[in-house]
Amino acid sequence: MRIAIGGFSHETNCFGPVPFPREVLERCIYGGEAYFKGNTGVRSAGGGFIDEAKVQSAQLICAPIGGRNPSAPVVQDAFEDYLKDLVN
Repeated sequence: MRIAIGGFSHETNCFGPVPFPREVLERCIYGGEAYFKGNTGVRSAGGGFIDEAKVQSAQLICAPIGGRNPSAPVVQDAFEDYLKDLVN
């Protein structure tokens, strides 16, 4: 069984004066081995998912994962590009 892990977490502050352009979004994305290294053996949602995947003999594939502290809304074209990378 192959399972993909990916996603994006962002708390939008509609009144935030600082924009969230593509350049900022690119700095907030990680995945692959960095995700597995940072979450293996850790008591977190990601760690639990990795642990259970091992029990089930599932192959995990890490798609892009992004996140950001509260800020202004993400610029539309940057988010659409991120979604394309996430699903491909």
